Amino acid sequence: MLKLLTFGTLLAGAFASVEDTYEPADSKVNVLDYDNFHRFVETHHDDMILMEFYAPWCGHCQQLAPHYREAAAELAKADLPKKVVLAKFDDGDDDNRRLRAGAPDVYNFTSYPSLFVLTEGEHERYGGGREADDIIFHMSAVAKGLDPYEEELKTKPGLYKDNEEYSKWVRDLMDEEEMSPQIADSPKNTLRVTEFYSDRCPFCKSLASEYVQACKDLKEKFADEVECHAVNSRVYYDVAEEWGITGYPWVAFFYQGKKIEDMAGLGGSDSIVNWVSKMHAEHFDPDGVSPPPPPKKPKKVEAEETEGDAIEGGEENSGPTEWNSVLFEHARFLLHSIAAKYPEDPSAEDVESVKALVGSLAQLFPSKSGTNSLRSALNSEAVGPIDTSSSSALSSWMCKLENALTPSEMDCTKVGLDLLEIGDVDHEEAGWSTSTPAPWSQAVFSADPEYHLKIIKTAEDAWQARELFKVLELSKRLGITTKKGEKKMRNSILSGKKSQEEYLKYLSGEVEDALKESSL
Repeated sequence: MLKLLTFGTLLAGAFASVEDTYEPADSKVNVLDYDNFHRFVETHHDDMILMEFYAPWCGHCQQLAPHYREAAAELAKADLPKKVVLAKFDDGDDDNRRLRAGAPDVYNFTSYPSLFVLTEGEHERYGGGREADDIIFHMSAVAKGLDPYEEELKTKPGLYKDNEEYSKWVRDLMDEEEMSPQIADSPKNTLRVTEFYSDRCPFCKSLASEYVQACKDLKEKFADEVECHAVNSRVYYDVAEEWGITGYPWVAFFYQGKKIEDMAGLGGSDSIVNWVSKMHAEHFDPDGVSPPPPPKKPKKVEAEETEGDAIEGGEENSGPTEWNSVLFEHARFLLHSIAAKYPEDPSAEDVESVKALVGSLAQLFPSKSGTNSLRSALNSEAVGPIDTSSSSALSSWMCKLENALTPSEMDCTKVGLDLLEIGDVDHEEAGWSTSTPAPWSQAVFSADPEYHLKIIKTAEDAWQARELFKVLELSKRLGITTKKGEKKMRNSILSGKKSQEEYLKYLSGEVEDALKESSL
């Protein structure tokens, strides 16, 4: 049955034709050509334009056309802060090719249809769906000044949750907070089948009814010993990445908090039932011990024991804990130490590095309450933006950050900060291996650690690499270097075919010429 459904999906696309790309007289889609393209864009400079570059012979363009037309009609009537207009440009036409729309220095595309959002002289690729409702949703959000991806997350899109018949048998897991208690930390001794899918993938859509049928059959066969779940990995890609899922549709088998096996040869409902039955026979233990429940919260500690150094605002306002206290004390010592040893006259790399460090702590701090507290403090006016202008300024800022995180009221003037003076640590005595200073470029290491490891052997190498990366970034903005060209250059340097000095001279010359031409 699945093969018939999938073939039917393909047939639906096959029945679209060149005529589908022609706009009727009442269409709200603006059809452009070489002669009026720039005039149209200038006329709608302050509006929000969704521009489609297409070719009439392109099957995907033919399938998109009716959805695009419907979205244009609805958006033309919409009351939005910015007017939204939809336009299309036949890039397959020989005369229109004079526009060079696909060139790297223009819109930089290599396939049809390619869609871009244009406003106020800038453009970016359209990242929404290709059905009318998706286009309307995405462009409405952009016109309101909202992030369409964040807005979509709020709707928690899924193939199963909004279908009453489907949701009886398959539970859509909306994010990692649902994935963890249902899959990784569930105390139930249950086999769990989970499909990772995209709600915009035609094959995933055709598979949905097959997956539901399989889950229905599995429930009849194994009762509560098997449960079915699904994750929209287009939206919740971080959940998919965490479990090593690299595509969709993808079905995986979980038991006792671990992923046991990925399904090969995904087909109709029978193939899923047969595979799960095999997994059940091999892995299910009716007398097995369920995975332990999530660890309990750390034991509370009286406030006087922590001397006010633990981060406040723990789960359910439970107060300071031993774990949070230790984490915070280590983070506190690290930040104050870095500030104390930070240069009074920092380089650009010093400035970016300390910003990245603080941001990384707010992103990855290994405690949920600590993460929340850090982010709140970093967004407070009392702390203000991080001051990286000098060591004393950074130390004062770190002091304000600590005051915002704890009940303490440290003196953040120079007199107060002198009490935090930290001497050098004897790392050899502490057990660290010692070696001669190594050449270093923070900017290059952050951008490409492998390149740093293999190429930077001297201080001269580090300087050249920094300059090369700067010029490379500028050349990409000017359309001189493409991603493919950047990769080729990198591989050439890593293989020793050419030196970074040669590329630095070449790209510097190209950038200089391009800047001269643009100023003429």
